[in-house]
Amino acid sequence: MIQSSLSSSSILLFFIVVLSLYWLTSSTPLVNAKCPNLPSCKTHRAGFKPRFNGCGPRHSEIMRLLGSILFDSFTPCCNEHDKCYETCGNSRETCDQIMYKCMVNTCNKLYSSSFAKRSWCKLKAEGIKMGLKPDSDVTCTAFASAQQRACDCSEDDEGEDEE
Repeated sequence: MIQSSLSSSSILLFFIVVLSLYWLTSSTPLVNAKCPNLPSCKTHRAGFKPRFNGCGPRHSEIMRLLGSILFDSFTPCCNEHDKCYETCGNSRETCDQIMYKCMVNTCNKLYSSSFAKRSWCKLKAEGIKMGLKPDSDVTCTAFASAQQRACDCSEDDEGEDEE
């Protein structure tokens, strides 16, 4: 039991270190608390179908694989998060908050009878929440890309938001 917990702890620690190094060495700088120049599109592209990939970024197979191993119980939350990012008119902050609440609810349901497992699960949810920090250019880029893929950003839509 202890050995199993240690290996899970080691994997999570490795994941956090790799993610931190990725952010620190990223060529894109961090921005202020909110993402600048996000699309303000309200109309879905004709025929667009949302895509989702579980827990992990689309651009990194290694990070996606680690995410699927470490955060398997959060897969439905991660998929809904991907869909939320690709829903025109949604805000990034709202999608991130919904995902975090989903993960905490998942922990409470799966581990209602085990304080230790529930706490470990919530620690993993906190780790993911930290990865979605509002000042991360990676998160801003992911949201902007999802909105641009899913939405028709016409001048009419953009003009409505400027009023």
